Amino acid sequence: MKKIIATLSLIGSSVFGDITPNVPDGMPVWADENDLHVAYVIMGESRGEPLLGQSMVADVVHSRMLQRGLTAYEVVTEPHQFAGYYDGEVTDHVWKLVRKLKLGIDIIPDASFCQFRAYKLTNIPTWAKEPVVVGNHIFFTE
Repeated sequence: MKKIIATLSLIGSSVFGDITPNVPDGMPVWADENDLHVAYVIMGESRGEPLLGQSMVADVVHSRMLQRGLTAYEVVTEPHQFAGYYDGEVTDHVWKLVRKLKLGIDIIPDASFCQFRAYKLTNIPTWAKEPVVVGNHIFFTE
């Protein structure tokens, strides 16, 4: 039996090349390339923020998914919507947020933040409702 398994291993690696998927360390088995991009955007926008700030960035993605009828990947790849992109290590917390987005689960129930901006770089828009400052960002609804 061991000889058959060893032979199949050699055949698989020689005929099909390396059959191990090329994924970043720590990427969950359920995640695909689109999920990785969503994670990189959330990390890029909020990696220096507390967990609540990271969750609120994901909540903005979720709100836009509902408003626009898009997937999380489609939301984060819309032109001129998100500036941050960090293709480094993704934290477990961010992976949990991406999983919730993939499943369509609301990140922060009873909240529906649709935008956020760097708090130090902007004034609160006059049309913004219920602004909330978390870390270095201000989150608001329209």
